[in-house]
Amino acid sequence: EAMQRMLEDGHPDLVVADHGFAGAAIEAGVETLSVADVNDPALIVAKAQGRTEVVVVLDDHVPPEAYWPCFQAAAGRF
Repeated sequence: EAMQRMLEDGHPDLVVADHGFAGAAIEAGVETLSVADVNDPALIVAKAQGRTEVVVVLDDHVPPEAYWPCFQAAAGRF
């Protein structure tokens, strides 16, 4: 509900969020870069349905430094 109220006040060009905030932005038709936990499939389903383009899947039980190689690979693309 909080994200829905925020989106009523203004329509951003892009939302970077996880869980419910990302879901609310997708529902509102806002371009969204979503961060999804491996055990929370809603954002992954939204991508499979073509409702959003970018979903980064992470495991919240993995220490952030373990994702360093992923960051380096993604940074090398741009």
